[in-house]
Amino acid sequence: MVLAIAYRFMPTVAEELERLMKAQASRGADFGSPGAFRFVQRARQLVPITVPLFVSAFRRAEDLILAMEARCYVGGAGRTPVRLGPLHVLDWSAMAFAWAITVALLATRFPV
Repeated sequence: MVLAIAYRFMPTVAEELERLMKAQASRGADFGSPGAFRFVQRARQLVPITVPLFVSAFRRAEDLILAMEARCYVGGAGRTPVRLGPLHVLDWSAMAFAWAITVALLATRFPV
């Protein structure tokens, strides 16, 4: 569940990061490469972005928690484990077809 939620919010966090970088750049922040081995300077340049990004991520997480509690979500309690059945002929043929397409695409992209 945690991985699914994290994967779902990746584009949202990326949009928020882009918005924050544009806002900081409009205020005169420079995010260019400062040079080799200048980690402290690079870290100081990223602080105005990371702090608001974490604040918005925690705010979004709190809103999600409240929404899940309002829907009476109880994680792990009463859940059944996923049991996968055996693969049938149609499953194996679909996998073989997908592999064949992948190999064909790679062969056309990178001819030997």
